[in-house]
Amino acid sequence: MELIGITLILLHFIAIADSYSGGADPGACVSLAPGHGAEVQTSTSPYSITSSSTSYSNGQTVTVTISASPVQFKGILLQARRTNGNTTPVGTWQTPPIGFKFLQCSAPGDSITHSNSDLKATVSFVWVAPSTGNEDIQFV
Repeated sequence: MELIGITLILLHFIAIADSYSGGADPGACVSLAPGHGAEVQTSTSPYSITSSSTSYSNGQTVTVTISASPVQFKGILLQARRTNGNTTPVGTWQTPPIGFKFLQCSAPGDSITHSNSDLKATVSFVWVAPSTGNEDIQFV
């Protein structure tokens, strides 16, 4: 089975999310804009995203870790998307850790958001690649 590179991008929504302390609004699924009035960050991001693999095969799991240093974050909206500009999430996520929950954007388990406004520094999630189709993806 052919392996495809994974492009890692951390966009969005790792901003203070008091207005949506229980998680992202489904209206943010396409734009990833938090919608709670925070200004867009234009400086260098203090957040990083890493994965346990730089490529994947159909059905494979990949651990995705979001880290913040020296600051912490309260909210996220995390998806895997094709790099061709398509905004539909691909694959699914395994059950998220405490403090996070699923947000259904296009299909059950396709997106993850926060479930509280507690400060977070590092958190890991497990993404499950689609069972068919090998395309370049990015985590957003």
